[in-house]
Amino acid sequence: METFSAGKQIEELTRTLAKLTQELQNQIKQNHDILIFQATWVGLLNSALDVNDTNMHNFKDLTTKTKSKALLRYSTIEEQSKILERVCLTAHKMRLCSQLIKLVKKLKNNRDNVSQIGLQAQIDTLLQDKDIKKFKFLQNEINVVKNEKGVRM
Repeated sequence: METFSAGKQIEELTRTLAKLTQELQNQIKQNHDILIFQATWVGLLNSALDVNDTNMHNFKDLTTKTKSKALLRYSTIEEQSKILERVCLTAHKMRLCSQLIKLVKKLKNNRDNVSQIGLQAQIDTLLQDKDIKKFKFLQNEINVVKNEKGVRM
């Protein structure tokens, strides 16, 4: 009976070993697929991260270039605005000079004291602008105004 028992035990061990071998192969196959799957995704993730990194560097370079262009355009516009401001101021001063010349001409040609007083008041208002007194081409008109004041007084 002992051999019969030993044969059964060997047969039982063989079946158990076959089951263990099959189970081990199944687990290796299952884990192998999972590991291959994970390795594939890790590779894809690394590729995506590399592309993202490249895109971020490109974006940073693009924003730097855009900022430089914007700053250049801003300084150009700022400089042009300053020039325009000076042109407008000069045009305003020239209009005042033109008014002064016209008023002095009227003052010379007008002998009515009431009209002269009104013209003199307008001229005095214009002469309050300190820049107008600096224009050399207006010195004759300014002298005429001074002379007319002296004559009236």
